[in-house]
This record gives sequence, structure tokens and C-alpha cells, in this order.
Amino acid sequence: PKPHKWGVNQHSQEFKETVRAARSADRRHQGVHKRTEEMPVNPRLDGKPEVRVALLTRQEQRALIARETVASRKASRRAIDCLPVEHYLTPEERYGHFLGQVRTLKSAGLTEGYAAAAAGLEEIPKHNRLAKEHSQKARTFAHSGVFEYNKLDDKWMWSDTGSYEKNSTGDVAKVNDPQAYNLEGPSLREGRPGYRP
Repeated sequence: PKPHKWGVNQHSQEFKETVRAARSADRRHQGVHKRTEEMPVNPRLDGKPEVRVALLTRQEQRALIARETVASRKASRRAIDCLPVEHYLTPEERYGHFLGQVRTLKSAGLTEGYAAAAAGLEEIPKHNRLAKEHSQKARTFAHSGVFEYNKLDDKWMWSDTGSYEKNSTGDVAKVNDPQAYNLEGPSLREGRPGYRP
């Protein structure tokens, strides 16, 4: 029986068979929708026995790693033999050679930052690769008020800062960065960034 608010009813056996047949024929009646169904398999594998991947033992894992290592070394040797350089140095060997040159300079009381000290050592860079460009930002100040005569103080003064010096620093700071991005695009007004006559 299927109870609900208004009473109790029961499906007939014919209706149950109809529902079972519909569920077995259509996946949507089974509650399997496209968003929840499994990934489709190759139709040629339909009916084939399931392949279970066996877990490797420790000895088999070690043997597999050893075979891959030997094959990788052979491939690396083949690639190195194809290089036109007679004396190939790995990155580790090159870095060790560089550290040896730096150690030689330091033992002589010099540092690798000076180009004159590295005149005979070509691998040491003669410039700082990590140095950033100097900022070209310029900050200027302007007054938002006017320089006028004050009758109470009997002096000339700025109305915004109250300073009596005409060439004093203003209260509005403007930063001009010539290296900044121009996000405004071309402008038809003279004096605006991106103005093109």
C-alpha cells in the first residue's frame, strides 16, 4: 500500500509489470541520466572478461625501476653523443664550475659583482641580471586654493594650507609615471594621455 494524505491505495500487478518493463528498457526510468551515467566503454569490449591489473611486488617494482633507469641513461648517452660540443658539461657540472670561479675570486679578496675582477673569467656575468629598472615616477605638489591677501593677519597666504610662503608645497600630490600603462587609449583632447594631433 502507498499511504498519502487522502487515503491508501495499491498498484495492480499489471501496472507493476509495466513499470518494471519500462525501467529495464529506458535508462531514464532507472534514474540514470546523462549527467550521472558512467563513461562509455568501447563497444568492441562488450562481453569481454574484465582485466584486473595485478599489483607489483617490491622485487618487481625495483626491477622495473632499474630497467627504466638503464634505458634512460642509454637515451641520454645517445643524445649527448649527438651534440656538436666536444666536452659536454651537465648543468650540475657547469654550476660547480661557476662556484669554483666565484670561490677563486673570493679567496683573492674580490667579489663577482665587479667587472674588472672578472676580466679573465668569461662565465661570470658582468651585470646584475636580477636588478630592476630604476623607477621614473615623479611626484609633484600643487595648491587647491589661491594665494590671496588675508586682512585679519595682514599678510599674503595660501587659502588651502595657510602658508605665508608663495613657493610652499601644495596640499595636492600628483604622481607621474612615464612607464605606466596607458589604459585610456588615444584621446582627441590636447593635454590628455594618448593625445594624437
